[in-house]
Amino acid sequence: MKSKFYLYAGISSLIPLIVIFIILPFIPNEIPVHYGNNNTVTRYGSKYEMFIIPITTIFIYFIMYSYSEGGQFRISKETHKILTIFVLIIFYTINILFIYTIFSNTEDITQILIIMFVSWAVLLGIVGGIYCWQNKLHKKKINQIKKQSFLN
Repeated sequence: MKSKFYLYAGISSLIPLIVIFIILPFIPNEIPVHYGNNNTVTRYGSKYEMFIIPITTIFIYFIMYSYSEGGQFRISKETHKILTIFVLIIFYTINILFIYTIFSNTEDITQILIIMFVSWAVLLGIVGGIYCWQNKLHKKKINQIKKQSFLN
């Protein structure tokens, strides 16, 4: 049986779609949808193109969910959960960036991209550190159990 983690992750993958439905009436009909090499708008599109990223988020979640058991990637369940969290966070920040650029009427997203990438790096460092720390504690606990069973 799958854990509650995947239920909560699945529900949270729907949040960007729900947010888009709520803010859709307040969005202009034409929005920036593509930025060029110099981080300026190169294409405008329909406001309904905003649904692409939330639907992709849900699709990616279901792919991650389908590989949650069975060992297709030969990774631990904990590692798979961390990867799922990272993927969802990356798509959430892309959604936030997209929504922010629409409401701020900004033509240059350089500063926003810097903040986004620094946030990802900090988050990666924090979650990676927690994972390494938990993995170290887990190995220590296993070694203690092995020593106790050997002594008995």
